[in-house]
Amino acid sequence: MKRTALSVAVAVVAMALSPTVALAIEAVVLRDSAVYRNRTSSTIVNEVYEDQIVDVVECRSNRCRLRGIPGPDGWVRQNRLAPLDDEGEPQSDVPFRFGITIGPGGPSVSIGIGEGAGSGSSSGPTSGPRVCFYQHVNYGGARFCMAPGQSRSNFAAIGWNDTVSSIRVYGGAGVQVCQHANFNGACATFNSNQSSLGGLNDQISAAEVL
Repeated sequence: MKRTALSVAVAVVAMALSPTVALAIEAVVLRDSAVYRNRTSSTIVNEVYEDQIVDVVECRSNRCRLRGIPGPDGWVRQNRLAPLDDEGEPQSDVPFRFGITIGPGGPSVSIGIGEGAGSGSSSGPTSGPRVCFYQHVNYGGARFCMAPGQSRSNFAAIGWNDTVSSIRVYGGAGVQVCQHANFNGACATFNSNQSSLGGLNDQISAAEVL
């Protein structure tokens, strides 16, 4: 099935304007993932599996709500989903984000396929001493970079909370990363490339480049 960012947008807007069609967007699951009871819950009610095609009806705060899967519906981490390319294959190296909101004024739809992992993210410096954060292990997916002296105390503000899985270090820079916002939780300092963050994969919420 041939899909582009524009054609997907047009299709979803058409669905939003039709009172008889349920609002949903297809996505593919990148790897086996827990399904949570609600957006903020830690209670697991179901599971989805790598390469499974799912219907997503809403994305907020780095989780997306699924509908119509076998077993109870619920929420998964947004970075476990990817758009489909023109051949219907997952684009795991392209960030995927969208939102569907139904309010008093009717439904509104937003779709984004681009460089940042979430709304408000930035590629940052591209030369000189810097540290670059990647969405996937082995430096795959979307990325953004920070220069020495820069820090972010809450990755949620740039749409990267619990998203980083690998780090590249350039020009003798170093970085401290922490599990929770405001540099709380488990922290680690790196002065070299990290192709996988191990136990901190998809758990970083704050960083300072040294």
